[in-house]
Amino acid sequence: MTDIPHFDLPFRMQYYSGVPHAVEVEQDTNDDVFNCVVAIVRTHEGFRPEVPEFGLPDQVFLLQPLDTDALQTDITIQEERAQVLIETLPTFMDDLEVHLKVQASKREAIGG
Repeated sequence: MTDIPHFDLPFRMQYYSGVPHAVEVEQDTNDDVFNCVVAIVRTHEGFRPEVPEFGLPDQVFLLQPLDTDALQTDITIQEERAQVLIETLPTFMDDLEVHLKVQASKREAIGG
């Protein structure tokens, strides 16, 4: 069990001593920050009515190359604890398609 629990992604249940319990990660760990970045990347802006600015703009039908710097900025504005690196990877089946590789980890505190 964790001191300050956050649900792990993907959400799932696990048995502890025969009792089902949601799998958790500790707040402010690499896993927690990564899960937050995954939630941002997988959510389109406007999808959550209670927080309409959460997520990223839809990238479908945008001209390539995608603006990875803007995406990286959007992610780090929403998750300040994250250090993010985004790369584009070609798709060999279709020249008009591109895959994004997003790497994220907890940003190290300055001075300690």
